[in-house]
Formats: sequence, C-alpha cells, structure tokens
Amino acid sequence: MSVSTEALTAAIEDILREELNPTVIDVLPKADPVFESVISTSRGVTSAGIGRGYQVKQVFSANLAGGLKWVDPTGGSGSTIKGTSDNTMSHSYILGDQNSFPAVEETSMVGTVVLTLGMAEAFGNFYLPKKYLEADQLDAAITSAVRMNIVGAARLVAHHQAYSFYAPSNGSLGVIPDTSANDIPVSNNVVTITGITGGRARYFKPGMHIDVYNAALSTHRNSSFSLIVDRVDLLGTTIGTPIITLICPDSDIPGDNGIARTDVLFPKDTYNATRRLPYGLNDWMKSSGDLFVSGSGLALATNPEFKSLVVTSLGAALTEDRLNYYLGLYIDAFGGEGVDLDTLITTRGVTGGYINNPKWFYGASAATGNFTMERQGKAVDMKGGWVKADYVYEGRGFKWLISPFCPEGYLYIIKLGDGNIKRYVPPTAPGSGSDSTFPGDVKFFAPLAGYKGIFAAVYANGGGLSPMVQAPFSLMTQNIPTDPRGVVIKGITEMT
Repeated sequence: MSVSTEALTAAIEDILREELNPTVIDVLPKADPVFESVISTSRGVTSAGIGRGYQVKQVFSANLAGGLKWVDPTGGSGSTIKGTSDNTMSHSYILGDQNSFPAVEETSMVGTVVLTLGMAEAFGNFYLPKKYLEADQLDAAITSAVRMNIVGAARLVAHHQAYSFYAPSNGSLGVIPDTSANDIPVSNNVVTITGITGGRARYFKPGMHIDVYNAALSTHRNSSFSLIVDRVDLLGTTIGTPIITLICPDSDIPGDNGIARTDVLFPKDTYNATRRLPYGLNDWMKSSGDLFVSGSGLALATNPEFKSLVVTSLGAALTEDRLNYYLGLYIDAFGGEGVDLDTLITTRGVTGGYINNPKWFYGASAATGNFTMERQGKAVDMKGGWVKADYVYEGRGFKWLISPFCPEGYLYIIKLGDGNIKRYVPPTAPGSGSDSTFPGDVKFFAPLAGYKGIFAAVYANGGGLSPMVQAPFSLMTQNIPTDPRGVVIKGITEMT
C-alpha cells in the first residue's frame, strides 16, 4: 500500500486527537469507580493576577448575619405620673422603656472565607519512529502499534489522576517494608521490593519511572540514575504480599545507591517542597492542620467548621455499630448542615471484614459466619457469598464503593452527589491542538510552536534531526470539593 507521508501524518494526528483524551476519560472509571461521579469543568478557573497562572477560587459564607433579640410582647414597660402625698395623677400615663430593634453594634455581617488554589500541571510526550511515517510502512500492524501506544499514554495519565486522588499528602506511592526480604542488593540493576506499606501495590504500573527517598525525605537515592517499574506481581509468592521489581535501564545501580528498608517511593519528579500532584481526599479530609496546602491552605485552627471527623486507628474489623457511631457523631456535630454525605469508599478487605463480622451491640462478640439457610419444611437451601454491600442511616441510603486505589484499612464517607467534587481544567488555549470536542485538560504544544499538526521534530544533541517525531502535551487539572467535610476511619483490620 502506498500513501504520502503527509497523508500518513494526518491520519496519525487524527488518531491522537480523537483517541488520547477520550481514552483517558474512558480509562478513569475503569481504574476507579469514584470518577464516574467526578465532573470536569472549567467554570471558576481564572488566570487573574500577574504571574499567578490558572487558579480556582471558592468563597464560603462563614457565619450568620444580622441581630435578633426577644422582647416583651405587651409592647414594653410603662408608669403613671405621681406627685406628692395625695396629688397622684390617676388618669395620666407616661410610656417607659419600649421595645426597640437591634442597634448597629448588636448585629453582625456575614464573614467570608476565600480559598484560592493553584492548578496541578504535568508535561507528557509521545514518540513515534520515523519509519512509522514512511509511506510503505502504513499497514495494519503499524496503525495497531500507534493505537496501542496511544492507549498506553492515556493509561499513564489516567493512572496518575486515579492514584493521586487517594495518595497521602506528600504524594508517595508507598514505603519499602522494614523486613529482611528488602535488604536491597547494591551491585545489580534490579531492585526487588517484597510488600509495600503506606500505599497499594496497585499504585505501581510497569513502565512508571520511580524516585526513591530516605524515610526523612531528605536524600534522593536515585538522583544519578533511573529506576523503572519492570513488573508487578500483585499476588506474590506469599498470598497478600505483592512483589514489585524495579530496573535501572542504562547500567548497573551504583554500589553506593543506599536504597534500603523504610525508603519512600514516588512517581518521578513529583516530590519536592511544592505539591505537584492534583489534590485528593487526604488533602482536604482532615481534623487538624491546614486543608490542601500545609502552611498556606485553609487553617482548621481558625476555620473549624471545615473539619472532618477522623478516626486515626480503629484497630479492629469494621462493624455496623462502629459505623453507626462515628457517622452519628458527625451528623450530631453538623446538624442539618452536614448530613448530605452519600458515599462510602473503602477496600475489598475492609468490606469483607464488615460482612463477616456483624456485631449488633457494642462489646458483643462477633457473630459466626454469614450464611443464610432456609428450610421451612423443605430441603435446606443454603447460599454463601454476597451480592453487594449497602448502608442506610436514618433512612438515607449510601453508595458503597470498593476502590483498588483506596489505602489499606481506610474508609471514607464523603459527598459525591450534586457535583460536589469537581475536576477543574482551564479553558482550552486557541491553537493548542484541541477542538470543540476535545476536553481542555490535555493540550498539544506542537501547533503553538508553528507546526501544522500535533507532531514536532526531535533534535539530536548536536542539533541535527533525529529519526523520530514527538507529540508533546500538557495536562493541567485540579480536584477540589465544594464541601470538603466527611468521615475518615483509618486502621481498620482487613479480612485475612
């Protein structure tokens, strides 16, 4: 088959335009069920202020307004005019203190809390060998390879967005466990990590580039060499203990690399003094400190109305009475202003423990098993397993969502309805490689650099052209809730 290079380039450009971002949107709900309820919007995203870039500004009403006092319903006090001895005037009446409306100093005006948050931005790229653009190479195999790479790039974007929604405030993927199995060899280009703490093995995907820091986050272990996730064994040789294998692609890992137990793992170039990942649940569901940005976010010490109820360590399997108790505390605290929570997010292990440990009274021993048997004069009809987990409090139904990205032993109770959590994206920049059907969070840069399409040339170190083309793009987004409050229960014993 013969076709011009220009036509081939245009064909691949169309594939990228039509498939990359829609694939991101398509992959997100598959990666995590929460994203089906997180809406994307550019409303409220501004670039006001010199040098500030895009921001999201929210204004909250923080108190009541006006003044109100209860008065004597008869109209106020009164008195008669009296003279001396028997000169009292019996038929005249002078008004005394009367009811009055609150004075200026007896009233207040609504105070506001203004929250201004910056966007999270990432740079991505997509490369194709020059031979893909040669006329005689366009066949089913090549176009299939192009599509597979597009899906791979889309999955990378979606994975970062999904994992960051649950990541701890420092954005880490997890911590190398303090076990003898993780005594890392220093003269090999392979790093094998057995198990992971403070994160999930599902946070790791083959092809991800990884940064390793010491426990104090003061030393970047692999600042002079690259580490890439080569494979992830989610089941492991011991059930429940995954194995993550990292490789150094260029050469052997230096002998003084220092990678050791309790080191912390991050996606490449995402840890520094300034938060780079989009915000997630652990950034705004707090009981102390600052929401979103430590030291410059919404201070809970002066704005306690934005607190969440956080149970730091339950230390047992989740039971119905504990769930009722903590949700009841939250509803009692916020009254009619905070009872619109509608969704529970947790892990499969927490859910399994909840199903298999019904406790109807606090302190009672756990019931044995969860089988339902029916007989009533006929053969035993026994059913095991479970269909779904639901939860109802005071007649209000809650969605029960199981996420493979939710941290181990965690349960979040949040509001997802009414578009409470939004994924903010800036308006599409003219000429950035998007069109009216292309969401604004992924923008291609080549058109802004003068190229007709979304592909740009790749230059070698000496300035000469490389036999490659690239499609650099940027992703700018931010997750922000209208109401950040909710309930977080940590340290739940998962089913084993």
